[in-house]
Amino acid sequence: MKIIPAIDLIDGKCVRLYKGDYKRVKIYDDDPVRRAGFWEDSGAQIIHLVDLDGAKDGKEVNFNIIKEIRKTVTCSLEIGGGIRSREDAVRYLDIGIDRIILGTSAVTNPELVHSLARDYPGRIIVGADAKNGKISVHGWQEEADIDSYDFAASFNNDELAGILFTDIDTDGTLSGPNIRAQREMGKSIDNPLIASGGISSLEDLKTLAGADIKNLWGVVVGIALYEKKFTLQDAITEVNNAC
Repeated sequence: MKIIPAIDLIDGKCVRLYKGDYKRVKIYDDDPVRRAGFWEDSGAQIIHLVDLDGAKDGKEVNFNIIKEIRKTVTCSLEIGGGIRSREDAVRYLDIGIDRIILGTSAVTNPELVHSLARDYPGRIIVGADAKNGKISVHGWQEEADIDSYDFAASFNNDELAGILFTDIDTDGTLSGPNIRAQREMGKSIDNPLIASGGISSLEDLKTLAGADIKNLWGVVVGIALYEKKFTLQDAITEVNNAC
């Protein structure tokens, strides 16, 4: 299971939201480029980037910062937030971003996912962001009446880099991951599963890694690292020992 540190961007700064609430934002670093370098130096093989401004507004707001991060680190990068068209996705791919995350656009335009997955196999991630089992869109500001497991399973015939399943009710809360929901998602999909939401301790990571979740490939970790509940090096070591 890969440990994937997160860099969430608002106004060019590294932040975390509580349960996706833009009114409950905490700034952790005013230099995301430096932070990306720190994560890579700490052992990150992949860094998870989210343009939260873009997710809410439907356009790429922090593109230049993401481009600078790409120039600075050599590890893999995945980016989501505000990617609503093929042009948006290709723009990121053209600057060397390894994996593109489609969330809202996967709901409103699933053919975009199918098309990009055909042209860029293994480089597209579908973001399944769920609250109470239903998909949320537009930066988690709106709930769609779509079952999260059925939604993710609708892309089983696409060669994706993964399904990023975020349990919004636990995201940013340090309350522990929703193992039941992640296990159900793992059973629903044929693509790799990337879990997100609620990680608070090394014990949480051990529990997730040992929960026999089908297709589990990685986990995104954000606030626990920023709040120094553990280090990235310790997380990688703990999971390697558990697997």
